[in-house]
Amino acid sequence: MKKQDKKVTLKVVNETGHTTLQLSPQEALNRVKTETQENGKWCYVDGNFKSFDTLTETDLASANEVVLVSALLGGS
Repeated sequence: MKKQDKKVTLKVVNETGHTTLQLSPQEALNRVKTETQENGKWCYVDGNFKSFDTLTETDLASANEVVLVSALLGGS
């Protein structure tokens, strides 16, 4: 498969369920940036937390699963 044909499966979870998208690595990186920086989502790549600052297209292209979830808030 050519690099430009590679699709990333991106799951965006919210309070009503989730949306699953098939995006190019660049599109996925842009979506992760938007969701983490503007909507406060956390990004998990293959079950491991990843900061957007360290995430690359290569990370996304080689991932089996990318999930964006709402940030967890702690407190009493």
